[in-house]
Amino acid sequence: MDIGSVFKKTYQYEESIKIQRWAVRNAFVLNTPDYFKGALYSNQAEVHYAMEEYDSAKFYFHKAIGYMGMGKDDNRRFTSGINIRLAQIKIAEKNYNESIIDLNSCLDFFENTQQDTLEIIFVLEELLVPLKQLNKIDELITHVDSIDSYMITIQLGNKNKMSLYWSMFKALKEIKDDKADQYKNLAIENMN
Repeated sequence: MDIGSVFKKTYQYEESIKIQRWAVRNAFVLNTPDYFKGALYSNQAEVHYAMEEYDSAKFYFHKAIGYMGMGKDDNRRFTSGINIRLAQIKIAEKNYNESIIDLNSCLDFFENTQQDTLEIIFVLEELLVPLKQLNKIDELITHVDSIDSYMITIQLGNKNKMSLYWSMFKALKEIKDDKADQYKNLAIENMN
């Protein structure tokens, strides 16, 4: 599994897929626990996602969820992470309404289980694109304000701040240009 990750990180996707398939086959031969099989399928799905092979990514993400189940909180957190990725695929496929439903479900899980604030910020950031595409301006502005509020309460590195501010800039561009420009300037300040 580690070798497959190395290939993925170095953009050697075909090699990574070969290693991932080999790992899955061995997991079944060795009667590995289901949660580990789920993780292997998730890794395989991530490679297909990186290659923008969304049908294959969806297939393996769903297999991963099937092995993880919905029992323990750790499993629900794992499946929520996969559901975020599935929502990102829907955004890439321009299926905005369904992506909003999925992301709101993830957001509810993270907020109701008092999960890491960074997870909540990440889901809110993902919601900005479909909300803007569907012209749901009030919700969009509310989510930008929520991200801004959460950013005050959590310590983030410059890279994360830059990414968030840039997403907020793009979301508000042509809607609230003055506020968008403020976020653009903050993104630039955090480029180091």
